[in-house]
Amino acid sequence: MPDNVHDDGGSATDRTRILEVHQAYLDANSTFDWKALRPIWSDDPTNVFFNMNGHTYVGLEHWTRLWQYYGERLETGQWEPFDVKVIVCGDMAVVTCHRKTKTRWTGAPTERPVWHVDKSFTSRSTMVLLKQHGDWKTVHVHFSEARDTPRPGTSSVTRLPSIALRAHGGMPPSACVEQAVAAERAGLSTLWFAENPFTRGVWPAMAACAVATRRLRIGIGVFNPYNRHPTLMAMEMAAFDELSAGRAVLGIGAGIGTKVRKMQLANDRPIAAVRDALTIARRLLRGEDVSYTGKVFSVDGVRLEFPLRRTDMPILMAAMGEQALRLCAEVADGLMISNMCPPAYTRRAVGIVREAAARAGRPAAPRGRPVRAVRGARRRRRGAAARQGHRRGHAHGVLVPGHRLAGDARGDRRLQRPRSR
Repeated sequence: MPDNVHDDGGSATDRTRILEVHQAYLDANSTFDWKALRPIWSDDPTNVFFNMNGHTYVGLEHWTRLWQYYGERLETGQWEPFDVKVIVCGDMAVVTCHRKTKTRWTGAPTERPVWHVDKSFTSRSTMVLLKQHGDWKTVHVHFSEARDTPRPGTSSVTRLPSIALRAHGGMPPSACVEQAVAAERAGLSTLWFAENPFTRGVWPAMAACAVATRRLRIGIGVFNPYNRHPTLMAMEMAAFDELSAGRAVLGIGAGIGTKVRKMQLANDRPIAAVRDALTIARRLLRGEDVSYTGKVFSVDGVRLEFPLRRTDMPILMAAMGEQALRLCAEVADGLMISNMCPPAYTRRAVGIVREAAARAGRPAAPRGRPVRAVRGARRRRRGAAARQGHRRGHAHGVLVPGHRLAGDARGDRRLQRPRSR
């Protein structure tokens, strides 16, 4: 059953049964088990159902044929509901929610509908149920894909920025979990982990936070390819994406040079190393067989040997210098800038990324805007230096546009920047 269900009206028994019917539909939908519909679907042949493909279906017979068709040609994952609301009035109930899932066409390429795209996405659901012969039956559904673009009639001035939380290796995992749960309850968008050499590795905390939350995106900002080979990045991130149900975001950077050199690792070609790492990791996370010869890192005939939760995980790149910024515009899904960057630098970085993305033929995104990063809440007061930084207007984070912006697979255009590179 989903957490944080909002309900209005009806008895506790009715609401429980309604949610059971709703969950039974989601479970059946994950495998297109059309036989499982009969116990929860009304047999009235005049009932109308609106499918996400844009077509209207009348009666259970129509819907059954649709699922039989999809069952042989379409693969989907578990539909994970959130923002669930149940309204009950007498013998009628309405259940609304958003649902996360993924789809992949497995039928013949010649049968593939023109509108279908393999992807992870969020949909919206409205289900109407009637109490018939003592039990709740579905009499109408209306499904549609959710959008994260600005709603018409809503100006960019009135839209609130998305706020993310930053955690790091200086925090024990238990504290990270506490902050993650509070962040999700407060409606924050993302939990970013900064990992630097010789502090705590962030994987235990990231995994614990993924288990303790349901909607919060969880990103690494960043891994460097010197102490974590690109193939290992892909292995770990793909497994973590399974654990977090598609909420993972990968960030790659060159790392802190002085600390990398303490490990007796050569890092004299950081731009090439990041290009190689991002190329290898992206192709592996797409499920490809990869043979690649780079200037620093290479692979020969490798692939991830397990099913991927999705094949479009966002990969961000940490960059500061002009060469790195241009590379980011060419190969990454978004830019990560160190916190406390002054506005003038941020504006310059945005301009470089825009120009380089245009030259690379990557579609431009809407103009970015500064956003404020939030660090973990503390009981003690912050120091004078930190307060002075706020007064001077240093940006703790900035949305940097390019081809596709930082965020999650839905293209969320708001990003909090971790400190480390």
